[in-house]
Amino acid sequence: MLCVPTTDSGHSDSSDGEPGCGIGRSSPVLIDDEVSLLRSVLSECVPSDHYCVTCVRDLSPAEVMARLGVADQDPYPRCTPEEAVERFDLDVPAVRVHHEGDWVFVLEVNSQLGVTFKPQMLARLSEGSEAVSAQQLLDSTAKVAHARQGELLATYIDWHFEPPSGKDPSRLNRALTQVGFFREENEDSDEWEASKMILVAVEREFGLTVSPEVVNGPLPTAVLPYVKAPAPPREPLQRKPSADGSVVPKLQAEQARNDDHEDGR
Repeated sequence: MLCVPTTDSGHSDSSDGEPGCGIGRSSPVLIDDEVSLLRSVLSECVPSDHYCVTCVRDLSPAEVMARLGVADQDPYPRCTPEEAVERFDLDVPAVRVHHEGDWVFVLEVNSQLGVTFKPQMLARLSEGSEAVSAQQLLDSTAKVAHARQGELLATYIDWHFEPPSGKDPSRLNRALTQVGFFREENEDSDEWEASKMILVAVEREFGLTVSPEVVNGPLPTAVLPYVKAPAPPREPLQRKPSADGSVVPKLQAEQARNDDHEDGR
């Protein structure tokens, strides 16, 4: 077995792991020839140059829809990928939803928005469960995040050239290492693509199975509520000295000038 050192504590979270590998016997690091043969089934369900897929374990589609905030849209229209693109503008956060095995797959129509990849959404989806999300931005980087029990555990952004970071990056680190991430020879390879290998990594690590012929057909489709960023904290009121040496709030001085202008003085 080819053993590639991990970037976390170096200890396996599997009791039967091999010393020094940081991974269990059931999930060996693959050698180059094996990696080159890997294919992602999820990649057959998304465009070749962009995607945002979020997978939630052990919840029903109805529960996922409720956590997405779209339960009131039931009954949902059923759209193929092409129909969804034609139906929704680029700034509309629409998703198509598919249930297979233990997982519900949420596929964003416009992957650039990445609404389901956002930490607050992953935390909500993973409460009492687990969620993993992968995003490939158009002409940009690939990302993956892992959440469990309402908490974001780890995030990996390929362009950062750094291992996964977060409270517990062990599973993402293991998943990515197994398929060739963090190896110099793959960084400049024309045959090894991070965006595709991220999908391979999450499929292998989390046991994702999906039927492309079903996913590429009509699926329940909904429009997500817009997720607003929290308002920035207000800055302390700036003060400046007045002509007589006392301190006058800057806002008060500006308001006085505005009043003078309105009165024509």
